[in-house]
Amino acid sequence: MLSLISFAKYWLPVIIYAIIILLLSAAPGSAIPSVFPMQDTFFHIVEYAAFAYLVHRAVRRTGSMGSFWNLVAVVCVGVVAYGVADEIFQHFTPGRQMSVYDVGMDSIGAFLGALIYR
Repeated sequence: MLSLISFAKYWLPVIIYAIIILLLSAAPGSAIPSVFPMQDTFFHIVEYAAFAYLVHRAVRRTGSMGSFWNLVAVVCVGVVAYGVADEIFQHFTPGRQMSVYDVGMDSIGAFLGALIYR
């Protein structure tokens, strides 16, 4: 059974980070400044690498997924599914749109973040 301390230490950061992603996605397109070329690509990869890192850490410390590669696969599927849901959410945000390209960048970030934790 997962203790309250383990939940707070491992899963609460995942939940807070997921909420932060959702809040960032709720920002209208006009509110996002353009600072450097390809910043959207860069931020998608970094954002989802950090998310996958946190999820990998939580799953590894509080559950059993078998081999390292099984854990990477589970983390990537879960994080990318959240990325797809995030893109759908953005579809309903003024000035934002759904993008398969963004999901691809989220997937790259998820894979990198899941690997980095090791």
